[in-house]
Amino acid sequence: MSEQTPSRSAVSAPDHRSRLRREALRVAALSVGLALLLELLQLVVGALTGAGYGAPAVTRDLLLKVPWAFVVCLALWLAITLGSHRSATILVVGLVAAPVASLLARAAAELAHAYMASAAPAGVPSAFLVAGLKGVEYACLGLIVLWLRRQDWSAAVHHAGAGLLVGLLFGGLLLFFTERSAGDPLTTVALEAWAVNELLFPAGCALILFGAGRQ
Repeated sequence: MSEQTPSRSAVSAPDHRSRLRREALRVAALSVGLALLLELLQLVVGALTGAGYGAPAVTRDLLLKVPWAFVVCLALWLAITLGSHRSATILVVGLVAAPVASLLARAAAELAHAYMASAAPAGVPSAFLVAGLKGVEYACLGLIVLWLRRQDWSAAVHHAGAGLLVGLLFGGLLLFFTERSAGDPLTTVALEAWAVNELLFPAGCALILFGAGRQ
């Protein structure tokens, strides 16, 4: 008679896999939505401050933001969820996924420039320098999010604050290297893009991870 009764784990395994698939799709969709929302915000701020964005600039921004957001946020979620909340797994994934996403996004943007016959922005730091900084940054963000998940008191505001602080630290370094590469003070357009990409995106990614952790 006992063989007629399926084990509890056998019954729950398909449900668990289905839940993970749904959550992965949700994280991916929210990541792409975050990239699009930030691009829209950048356009609105640019319009209000008189910093115009032409079609080539918008295309390049989207090719930078969308693949980057998709890969980084989804990779961190997978590391936290499937890595059994192990710090080493999150550290490795952050150090690998963020540089790969950065290089892929940079390559896509440069390819778009070639097809549109438009010039790349001047004074851009080395792609490998940016990728290395991103790797350390998002490894740190993943570890902080993991630590926050273990605290009973943590809430959305703590995750957003962590993202802002990490973005301020590493985004500040990137701003320094960008200004050195340019050789001149950065324009209003460049500073607006920096604030959106380096401060708001880490905060948004941390909020996506927070929401996923509550499912």
